[in-house]
Amino acid sequence: MMEKIVIVVVSVLASSSAGWFDTYPQPEWRDLSVTFGSFSRLPRKAEDAISSGWILDKPCSGNNPYFGNRYILDGDVSTMLLFDKQGYIAGIQTKIPKTDEYPDAKIRKFFIEEDGAMVITAYFVQDPSTICTTGRTAQQFQEEGTGTALHIQSGSNPRTDLMTIPMLQSDMAGTQWTEGQCFWGMGKHYWYNVRRDMDCKEFYPVFAMYNNGKLNSFGWAFYVHFSSSRYEHPSNTNLEFFMKPVPTCLTSGAFNGFSTIHIYLDRRPYFNFC
Repeated sequence: MMEKIVIVVVSVLASSSAGWFDTYPQPEWRDLSVTFGSFSRLPRKAEDAISSGWILDKPCSGNNPYFGNRYILDGDVSTMLLFDKQGYIAGIQTKIPKTDEYPDAKIRKFFIEEDGAMVITAYFVQDPSTICTTGRTAQQFQEEGTGTALHIQSGSNPRTDLMTIPMLQSDMAGTQWTEGQCFWGMGKHYWYNVRRDMDCKEFYPVFAMYNNGKLNSFGWAFYVHFSSSRYEHPSNTNLEFFMKPVPTCLTSGAFNGFSTIHIYLDRRPYFNFC
């Protein structure tokens, strides 16, 4: 038994230290995965996506209200990947059904209407306008990893309509982002202007997560129940583990379900202890 424990410990240490001997600086964001619990890894190169069964849904085009070559796996629009001109990861999208109730006009700016549905978009590069023009070089991808910024598209113009998430937790101070709870395997949550007496029609569909003071994860949050293995569905009684305070409208009898997707930008997100 002791020998087995020693072998496991040595293996973990070897895996953790493998990057110490690399000849180039390690990027902060070295991976991409989604969904708490399964931590499903996603491809960060278009060639890897194609070999894994991802299909090009829409190529870069000046007619698209977003930047990137979009790939989808098995028709699941809950997780759509955006790659740049050179085939490197540049962003991620989720498509949800459009209904009369959701999304409300107060948060509609985060969604692009497309084929009777609504699409929300995040970019991982400093300047999203380069995604379809130059993209990143192999060296840039090697040095920067998944990306070096997090922009949420907040309008129809992907060049100018961007909400940038602070890279450092300390920069959240003085903003309207509300500090939430720490949850292992996720991080310290931040929600936008969350109040106990708020109208849930104002509930922003994005949240940020920090570990060791740095942004390394974020996610989508919709107060509607959507079906996909990518989604998490916390009950209204469990929201107190993520938010502080929990809006009353999310725990009242009118609660219609909650769908979230945690999106991780670093390796081994199960070690995210805030």
